[in-house]
Amino acid sequence: MKKRLLCCVLTLSVISSLLLSGCFFKKYENEFVFLVEDGDKSFASYLPKVQETLEKRLDAKDIEHYKVTSDEAQGTVTVRCNLSEAHEKDEDEFSEYLSAIGMLTFRPGYSYEKFEYDENGDKIYLNPTGDTLTVLMDGSYVDGLSADLLDDGSSKYHVTLRFNDEGAKLFEDITTEYLDKVISIWIDDRMIYAGKVEAVIDGGEVVLPSGLKLKEIEKIGDIIQAGIMPCRITRVKKS
Repeated sequence: MKKRLLCCVLTLSVISSLLLSGCFFKKYENEFVFLVEDGDKSFASYLPKVQETLEKRLDAKDIEHYKVTSDEAQGTVTVRCNLSEAHEKDEDEFSEYLSAIGMLTFRPGYSYEKFEYDENGDKIYLNPTGDTLTVLMDGSYVDGLSADLLDDGSSKYHVTLRFNDEGAKLFEDITTEYLDKVISIWIDDRMIYAGKVEAVIDGGEVVLPSGLKLKEIEKIGDIIQAGIMPCRITRVKKS
């Protein structure tokens, strides 16, 4: 009896030590709270898909330990994770990745409302206007994306987009219609490429000498892989 009691005491002691050391409860270093902006406040229909998309984007970054919860009363979704697992340090940048709508679109022309400069002094063209508001096709026809380093000695890449069978035919039709004209490619409201169609493209692939950096391409690829966010979400920062 004493021996059995001693075993129970030892077992409880070990469990207590594990609990106190955090072996059973993962400590999350980063927290992101997003407000779902659906327009009519019917949060219940959006929250599951928002939560699913956020989880896919965390998985795309190989973050193993995370927790995503939703609060229907507040209309919010909360992400708790450790950015160190993804070698990400900038919370604002990671928040933009998580909250992006992720809509890839092909549009006529390259009219834009404004531009900004990134941290490297390169221009970022924002908000399509005029004829460029027209969407010729979207990212649902894209099967994959790859990148190859430019041979100009820079650290920038050109991008290859691969279409599914339906997308290949649609893009062939688009490049036939817009031969010798400019089409642009956008992620949400940001233009990532614009160029003149010099030939009809019928092989199901298009190579874009976009000059994007690898980190930007990876982020675009991760967003496309995780799917489109069903509605706009914005981060709620602690005051």
